[in-house]
Amino acid sequence: MKQSYILSIAAIFTFFTSLIAQAGVTTDSHGNVGYDTAAECDAAVLSGNAKFYQSFTKKPALVRNGEKTVRIMTLRDAGYPNGACDIGVGHKAGRDGVSPALQGKYIPFSPDMLVNVYSNAAGEAVRISMKQCDNWFSDNKPRAVEFVRNEPQTHEEVNKEATTVTTPVIATVATPVAAVAKKLGANPYVFGTLGALQDGVKVENGVNTISDKDTSLVGQIGIGMQFNHRLGGEVFYQGAQKHKYLADITTNEAIKYVTKLTVRA
Repeated sequence: MKQSYILSIAAIFTFFTSLIAQAGVTTDSHGNVGYDTAAECDAAVLSGNAKFYQSFTKKPALVRNGEKTVRIMTLRDAGYPNGACDIGVGHKAGRDGVSPALQGKYIPFSPDMLVNVYSNAAGEAVRISMKQCDNWFSDNKPRAVEFVRNEPQTHEEVNKEATTVTTPVIATVATPVAAVAKKLGANPYVFGTLGALQDGVKVENGVNTISDKDTSLVGQIGIGMQFNHRLGGEVFYQGAQKHKYLADITTNEAIKYVTKLTVRA
């Protein structure tokens, strides 16, 4: 009986530890991820920890009103050197967006992702869609990954960046993570669960063996504190109905009788 409780508590602890580790990140059934905020998404991309979106359907390009041509290129070549962190949208005008689980979340798109670039009669790019599936971004064009600076630039920094193309990357890649961590405060929350717990009993007295299983209602309520999208803590109370066990007892072949045995755990 004690072993069953220990296993149940361990399973619950593992489940909530997993949730805490993934706080702020949502994963859909295809393995694609989305972040609660644009800053979290930007930081993940710039730190090299982002899992970029992968299309899972296939549809041809569809030229719409005001569009004359469509070209296939990477997001980088379309003007997104660091890719995009775009908010997920749903189905519209004959094409999908992203899965429902990621709608409203900020999704990282690789700068190497192939896209359809639609242009008007003047050759101006007016819309971008995902190449494989022709799915929508949140607007006619996705939101680019943004750099975050902690302090205003000096005149010397501005002049240096104007002459050295590598300076912006070196100066800003590490800063978004620190900036995001600074903005994220401790967020309290409450939670509760309701489920079932199965346990069993086995009693031997040298003559008879009594065994039975019983399932009872179990509930849990607690409070938690989320410090950032990777670290948090929780305190909870768990309670359950008492188990009741019933078994038939047969003493021997000559004398047989049945009695009800109730054991409270």
